[in-house]
Amino acid sequence: MLQGAIDAHEGLGKEGLARVEAAAQRYESFPFEFGPPATVKPPRELAGEILLQLDRPKEALAQFDLALKMAPRRAQSLLGRARALAASGDAIAARQAYADLLATWHAADADLPELAEVRRGAAASTATK
Repeated sequence: MLQGAIDAHEGLGKEGLARVEAAAQRYESFPFEFGPPATVKPPRELAGEILLQLDRPKEALAQFDLALKMAPRRAQSLLGRARALAASGDAIAARQAYADLLATWHAADADLPELAEVRRGAAASTATK
């Protein structure tokens, strides 16, 4: 996953995504007897972030949805999902996704960097779908 993230950061998005996809497949093949393997960032979430960087929001959305199946309500996957919906032009679903995350973050620290984005997204007009 790390090399995939490095590749994507260095402009090798396609190669980075391939590495992260391979990591995701390995991750999902592990037995879950005691819960999912501990990772800093789930591989499907990282794949979604790379796909957003590559301007492929619909594919990113699918990755964030897969990440959320493994770790329901994970804030960074919910944020990525909202961003993917917004980038794909689905203003109504994006607004709802941001609102759902805002409800989760109701007691978040005011200086949380993403909080302003989430508040704007939750309050966004849905008139332009």
